[in-house]
Amino acid sequence: MLFCHQCHATRPLADFWRNPQRSNGYHRICRYCARARRGYIGPMLRTAEYFWSKVDKTGECWPWLGGKKKHGYGQTSWRKDGEKRNISAHRVAFFLEYGRWPEPCCLHKCDNPPCCRPDHLFEGTQQVNRQDTVSKERQARGEKQGHARLTETIVKKIRQDYANGMGTMKEIGEPFGLDASNVNKILKRQAWAHVK
Repeated sequence: MLFCHQCHATRPLADFWRNPQRSNGYHRICRYCARARRGYIGPMLRTAEYFWSKVDKTGECWPWLGGKKKHGYGQTSWRKDGEKRNISAHRVAFFLEYGRWPEPCCLHKCDNPPCCRPDHLFEGTQQVNRQDTVSKERQARGEKQGHARLTETIVKKIRQDYANGMGTMKEIGEPFGLDASNVNKILKRQAWAHVK
């Protein structure tokens, strides 16, 4: 570990360029500070100014303009706990605003994944995150699930046919490959409860 005379951080040797002319064999400043001096901000040096330059602050929500994850959440590299990590941009925005990392989850009040506006973010547990997902009806259920064999139209037809006395549960379920117990769960709203 060496002390960087520019950013005043103690960093591993790998973060410094070798310099055989110096007594310890390495430069006085780390490679990230050296790059920043030349106008390049490397992937491991992220300053607040650099971060906020990648955020559009013109609207109600402040979307991240950089790279994004699969579900639309912004992603950036940031030095956390002394090492470079890929972190969600909204978590970094929370950190820059409040001086601490949100634990364990950082949630959006606005339900806009790329938003980095600090007053649109709040901390929560995994349970709060799940409840928030359910309350905003974003969870995978019904036809959104990859393994769903039925559609909402079929579920409504099963309920309507049974209410009209069109047959037993077994007879109603047969055309759709369902047995009586599955039809019973649909009728009692133990399955497909969200379908009215």
